[in-house]
Amino acid sequence: MRAIEPTLEGDFYGGWYTESDATGDIHLFTHGLARACEERWGVQMRYDTRVTALSSDGQQAHLTLRQGDQTQTETFDAVVVCAGVHSR
Repeated sequence: MRAIEPTLEGDFYGGWYTESDATGDIHLFTHGLARACEERWGVQMRYDTRVTALSSDGQQAHLTLRQGDQTQTETFDAVVVCAGVHSR
């Protein structure tokens, strides 16, 4: 595994590699994805915003958002969470 990906850290006992595996610049990818969503579908990005509550009625998502000292609940028809590789 380390011959294919020398930056791996930690103890590994095995791995699986396929010809379709790939890596890339995640920073470039996520910024490009955000820009495409804004331009193509009018998506509004929320940065530095904490989600303090989340519920769904099966059709829409209801999020309570906190940004700085302000808290508000909003309803969305779709939500994308980009939380990173170490998130649960």
